[in-house]
Amino acid sequence: MNTGRRFFWPSQFVQLRSAGSLCAWQKTVAILVGAGVGLAVGCSGKSSINPASAARMAVEMHDTNGDEILSAEELKSCPGIGCELARYDTNTDGQLTAEEIAGRIDTFLDGSARFMSFSCTVTLNGRPLQGALVELVPEDFLGTAVEPAQGTTTANGSVELSVSQDVLPPGNQSLKLVRPGIYQVRVTHPRLEIPPRYHATTELGCEVSGEASNPAFPLRFELTSR
Repeated sequence: MNTGRRFFWPSQFVQLRSAGSLCAWQKTVAILVGAGVGLAVGCSGKSSINPASAARMAVEMHDTNGDEILSAEELKSCPGIGCELARYDTNTDGQLTAEEIAGRIDTFLDGSARFMSFSCTVTLNGRPLQGALVELVPEDFLGTAVEPAQGTTTANGSVELSVSQDVLPPGNQSLKLVRPGIYQVRVTHPRLEIPPRYHATTELGCEVSGEASNPAFPLRFELTSR
């Protein structure tokens, strides 16, 4: 059973949209997302992510022109950061340095437990999407410090995602928890055709963290078949 306070990370997607977000998919795709800290016994402790190393790797992997800065165009290949640009871009110039990325990672890890609860609701063409596989795939620059998580949506389109049971601390295998981290989000369905922009070449990304600086503000991102 989860204990301790519940936190919810504040959604920046609405602010990003009004500020000219990179994420064009926000006009057509949506996931109603809610995330909270799951402070189960044995789940507290420091993450193994090294913010500076992860940030340097992110720049190396996505900096196509060699200027050591990630532009809006370059961040399209890294939706986990690109769709949360406002959280990272401390000088609001629309691009990111390794220092800005490291600073953001350090901030959200400082306020997060080792494992957290994370759920979302997926819709397709305005209707809840039942039976969809939703995957959280850690951005590559995090290395092996963050495990992938997944879950299948229910009749109302909601899903609580989790890492595999063998990753969780002893005594907590019955809980559904994920690591704080930076993720690509992939949505597929066994019977329905989901456009590749939501899985194979996904434009969806999110940060899972335990910040409590703002109250929960559910966001709606709707997948469309067109």
